[in-house]
Amino acid sequence: MPVRNTILDLFPVELLAMIKEYIPQGQLMTHINFYLSFPPVTPSLYGNDEQQELFWEKACAQAGLGYRQRELNNMQQVSWRRVVWEEIVNHLECDHVECGQGLLQFVSDAMESQITIDLNDCTRTDFFSVIPDSPDKFSNGTIVNPVLGFIHFPDKLPGINVFQFFERDMYLYDPKKKVQDPARQLLDLHPIAARSWATFPPSRRVLLSGTYHNQPLVVENVFGVTVWDVHLTLQRMLEDELSAKQLQQLLDGNDYRSVFPPECDFLTLMGSLTTLRQFLTFYRIKEIEFVDWDVSGLHLCCNFEPIRKANPKTKGYIY
Repeated sequence: MPVRNTILDLFPVELLAMIKEYIPQGQLMTHINFYLSFPPVTPSLYGNDEQQELFWEKACAQAGLGYRQRELNNMQQVSWRRVVWEEIVNHLECDHVECGQGLLQFVSDAMESQITIDLNDCTRTDFFSVIPDSPDKFSNGTIVNPVLGFIHFPDKLPGINVFQFFERDMYLYDPKKKVQDPARQLLDLHPIAARSWATFPPSRRVLLSGTYHNQPLVVENVFGVTVWDVHLTLQRMLEDELSAKQLQQLLDGNDYRSVFPPECDFLTLMGSLTTLRQFLTFYRIKEIEFVDWDVSGLHLCCNFEPIRKANPKTKGYIY
């Protein structure tokens, strides 16, 4: 009897195909491992190039991964097969606390736990006709992506306007680092985090409060709002001047005495907090929490925590 060296000597392709069909399509990590386990019979299990492209598109959608904003104008050029093998697989070992394989498994599990109907034949284009983004109609509750609690932006001095491409102006705060390194922590370098949906189930329209603008910030994506979309919406508001009322509301709601001790000069304090970006040099977004669904969309709210303390003895005009 010949020696059996591989699993293909033990199991016929038909049995492997049956096993594949029992794996939920949204369990992307399991499909990646299964795909890599049997390279000689991959075409038999996952089809030809066109069939594989459609499979990975469906799998990414059901695993909670969406489009980046820059892709929405040319979606036909987006290869989800390439996204899986060049972006997702290459970043599974990311060491950020809310990225890598751990986040991929989290978003897959969140989608599976929240949406109880069979999505196996659901493409990205008809996703929201099957899963309407309305108050928990198909959901056991609403889960907010924990990555949203690590949104952050590089510091800039007031009055100094240095042009910055938005891709290089958004990064993931790392609680393990005493000194942040924005250039090495760019959200653009974390495709699993950037592409993952902001909430589960996803919504096409999110209204974000907590920054005390006159109206909630509106975040929209017809294929589901992602972490990237929320980051980008906040980034576009960073240089807006804070009114005295906004600033007072932000400070009153965020334990300002732990950041600005009583001996701080009031005028210097006001000069240090002219924009939302300046506020975020002293605080970071600790979490974004679910508030409610209504006819206008999904409501979320930012909560902040201090990350540094003002030095009352500064000799400049800002802290």
